[in-house]
Amino acid sequence: MPTTKQSYSADDSMGYFIHRLSKVMQRRFELLLEESGAEITIQMWVILSAIGKHNITIPSKIADKTGIDRTATARSLTKMDKLKLISRKPSPEDGRSSQIYLTKKGEQALEIAAYCSHKTNEYFLDKLSSREHDSLKKIVTKLLSDEQGDISYN
Repeated sequence: MPTTKQSYSADDSMGYFIHRLSKVMQRRFELLLEESGAEITIQMWVILSAIGKHNITIPSKIADKTGIDRTATARSLTKMDKLKLISRKPSPEDGRSSQIYLTKKGEQALEIAAYCSHKTNEYFLDKLSSREHDSLKKIVTKLLSDEQGDISYN
């Protein structure tokens, strides 16, 4: 394994700073969700958004849209079904699979979570100027270009 004689620590790593920011933002969002009483996780919110905002009803397509692996998506859908956030109906094209729809409770949870997400983003973005915000979005978009992979929220 290559080594370096220069000292290099987490403080020198862009990945460390991005991870730390992500975790701090995630925790703030989780606290707002807890306080709202919505009984959902960030991963559930991402899935609810795929269903409710993008009209994706097939579990495998939900996984593809969200970047959450299919097993984790299936587990979340099962839990969301138990919480009565979603309903499952047999697929008209394939009797072996089901389509997923939001219940009224799911629609309410989606709106609450969207508000919590907005407040989380607002809290952090208020620390930046408009120009810094635009630059950050462009930079992150550039760093994420051509990247894929599981983003399950554990």
